[in-house]
Amino acid sequence: ALPDPPLVTVLVPAYNEEASVAAMLDGVLALDYPRFEVVVVDDCSTDATLARVRPYVQAGRVRLVRKLRNEGKAMALNDALPLTNGEIILVMDADAVPHPDLLKRLVPHFASPRVAGVTGNPRVADRRSFLAKLQAVEFTSIISLLKRAQRIWGRILTMSGVVGAFRRSALFDVGLYSPEMATEDIDLTWRLQLRHWDVRYEPRAIMWMRV
Repeated sequence: ALPDPPLVTVLVPAYNEEASVAAMLDGVLALDYPRFEVVVVDDCSTDATLARVRPYVQAGRVRLVRKLRNEGKAMALNDALPLTNGEIILVMDADAVPHPDLLKRLVPHFASPRVAGVTGNPRVADRRSFLAKLQAVEFTSIISLLKRAQRIWGRILTMSGVVGAFRRSALFDVGLYSPEMATEDIDLTWRLQLRHWDVRYEPRAIMWMRV
């Protein structure tokens, strides 16, 4: 366990997320963890995303990084990472809501110095539509099973883009995200493992997401 809890940066890239960004921020600010900051990167949203985020910024609870050119998720994360203060960076989607104990589940893994990343457990919150039900089955059964199996084999093949915590120094060690890769999460996981970093899966770290 970590006696002195490290500072965590919750980093959220957002593009046209007016419908979900406030619920996400309310959920993040309710995290049960003593030391964290929240940074939203707006990737040139054309809707009311900024208007929804501003009250949180004015209240001093959230920091906002505004991009002037839309360049996609990987570049939004790369541009914001040097502006963060956390020793551990939690990257999550703007349409997801973390379980309050998420950081308490993820952070202790970093007591091991070789751990670069810990992927959480994305669960589907909106189960009303048939498609959502199908995706819920796929996510909870297949993905959780795959991650557990991969952990036994000693390799997590992919960090989840919806919920992943990273050691700051490991991200900079591998040169951050690759903007030219369509699947930036998979690419980053591979590069971390090529550098002999350990990547883990924590099934109790639940992130509720909409589909």
